Amino acid sequence: MSYSTGSAVYQPRNTGEDYMRNNFHFVSTARASSPNSKISFSGSSGSKKWLIAALAVIGFLLLAAIVIIILFATGVLGGSDETVQTLAPGPFTNAPIVDRFVNRTFTCEVFILKQANSYYDDANSFYTLQAKRIASEAIASVLGRTPIGGLGLRTELVGLSNSGEDVALRFRLRIRVPQSSDIDATVIRNTVLTTRTLNELSTAMNGVAIDTSPARVLVQLS
Repeated sequence: MSYSTGSAVYQPRNTGEDYMRNNFHFVSTARASSPNSKISFSGSSGSKKWLIAALAVIGFLLLAAIVIIILFATGVLGGSDETVQTLAPGPFTNAPIVDRFVNRTFTCEVFILKQANSYYDDANSFYTLQAKRIASEAIASVLGRTPIGGLGLRTELVGLSNSGEDVALRFRLRIRVPQSSDIDATVIRNTVLTTRTLNELSTAMNGVAIDTSPARVLVQLS
């Protein structure tokens, strides 16, 4: 916008647009420094984070120190003054040799005088079975009271049969002895052949007479 004043033409220089353009820097600067301008807290927030982290580390260290003190006080940590004694190994000794036990079986035969009977020819006859039962019980009872009775003695009647006028009575004796034991057929024969043993056998079998001749008391290791 221009107007003339006499001979000269007046050209205004400061229009509103020019005024705003020329004064924009001042307004911006003033606005930036104005108390109402926006303030950033980014720097203050970072300081708080560092402070919180430092407090957390300090708290952790204090807690760790308290735990360590408690462990030392209760003896969980820390070396013991007690001396651990180590026992020296004793001298080696050979284990005693234990003799192995074995079973020994002896077959024996004695003769009952003057008792032959035709009934004994039948192994399953009533009289034969009855005579075997009596003889079996007598052998187990009488020989069980002899010295060999304590050797795990087991008796077994093998047979009862006629032998001329006499009756042959065969039985087995089974004992358990150490392998090095010297109990043999001779020891068993002498045990059976004793007067006391034969008399007790005779009495246990209803008073029959048993031949006491050494040649007719037979014992052998089976």
